[in-house]
Amino acid sequence: MMLANALKNIVKILKDLLFLHLMKLNQFWISITIISQKMSLTGFPRHDRLYHNEKKHILVMPTWRKWLFNENENALSQKDLISIREGFENTEYFKFYHDFISNKRLLEACDIYGYKLCWMPHPLIRKYMNMFIEDERIMVYNFDKKYRDAFAEGNLLITDYSSIAFDFVQLKKPVIYAQFDEDEFFGMHYSKGYFNYEKDGFGEVVYQIETLVDLVIDYMKHGCKLKPIYKDRIEKFFLKRDGNNCKRVYQKIKSLDYY
Repeated sequence: MMLANALKNIVKILKDLLFLHLMKLNQFWISITIISQKMSLTGFPRHDRLYHNEKKHILVMPTWRKWLFNENENALSQKDLISIREGFENTEYFKFYHDFISNKRLLEACDIYGYKLCWMPHPLIRKYMNMFIEDERIMVYNFDKKYRDAFAEGNLLITDYSSIAFDFVQLKKPVIYAQFDEDEFFGMHYSKGYFNYEKDGFGEVVYQIETLVDLVIDYMKHGCKLKPIYKDRIEKFFLKRDGNNCKRVYQKIKSLDYY
């Protein structure tokens, strides 16, 4: 009975609170009615556990594409939730990432500058990720690799539309968005929201493999340093980056009259 009551209180708290970490709330949430007492600018607790352990890794971490997979209703685990559709290896998605991580010029530059290319796609497609690999120099992260460890070891992140970029840039490291299929993604996978990658993003947005290769090589050449324009965007976008997000959430919950 005590456990049941505790769980009810937790559900009530979660319903009554929104833990936020973004700026521009008036601009982003202008069409949403929110009672001010139910908002608390705390930052996300998980960001407190991010740390630095750079190993000169270039992280390649794209999300999946709904229209390229079949959903398995009887799946017993996350690994089996989806299966690739026939002809997957002929899709633009497969060709882009296969050709990018196999690019000889990119891999040679990694050797020259001492970096390692690390392939870690969305968990839903990770069981197929070896299909993309042709070169043994590419490091493949399996299901045991924790995101926080990958972020710590990475010096540069290459993603597409994934929200993992919001976590990675907490460490003030550069990100590149590869959006070669922008129209299809926002038409068939996800509805475009408030976030404009060109104006609000924390790194360059590219649409072609050669442009991406050139940019990654340039980052490696200069030590994968975060550029001032994106450092400024990060600092203005995230208002709480002091490692005390858990403390603020705890204090806010403790202040509520539920117990």
